[in-house]
Amino acid sequence: MSSEAVALVGGLLFLLIAVVGGGFTAKEIAIPGVPGWGRIASLAVGVALVVPYFSEALRSEAARLPEARVAASVDDSAAASAGTVHDARDRTDVSRDGLEVSGLLATADESEPAVGDSIDVQFTLRNAGADAISLTDAFVGVRTPGDENGDFANVDEPTVLQPGETIPVEGSRVLDAGGLWTLFPCYQLASGSYCPDEWRAFQVLVQG
Repeated sequence: MSSEAVALVGGLLFLLIAVVGGGFTAKEIAIPGVPGWGRIASLAVGVALVVPYFSEALRSEAARLPEARVAASVDDSAAASAGTVHDARDRTDVSRDGLEVSGLLATADESEPAVGDSIDVQFTLRNAGADAISLTDAFVGVRTPGDENGDFANVDEPTVLQPGETIPVEGSRVLDAGGLWTLFPCYQLASGSYCPDEWRAFQVLVQG
């Protein structure tokens, strides 16, 4: 038996004496009754023997936990970055029209796309106001490297969102030109007005 195990068993025995005051037999070991001062002394000795053992065990366990957290963090980061062009799923924003955007995510074949690759964009619009909102369209707004409109994922149908209701938007298009692309979630109201200009926009550099 190791010295650590001997210390642990001895410490537990002293603690037992301190608790019950002796006067018992454990197999071949007879423990006589002890006075009050003896029980206090047994308690002190037992604690001194037992505490280092459990302290070492806790330190060993604590040393392993950061390694596990780091490994999980690396795995999660790798999963999130593979093909991810823009990830704002944990952010929300409410426009001047009372529409909230959330879950904004853009992915491609590679995290650094090239001409000919496709980009997929998804987000959700929610009526965050107290009144119904009438939409005629919801889509991904695009400004190409040539500063032309290249919108896609159009819903293209009248929709009335009651307070709290949502509409998902998702679609893809081919990145057919090299340079800096600007993309953003957008919508058109029944009144004819659009989302704020380049609302929640993000940029993607496409390799030529």
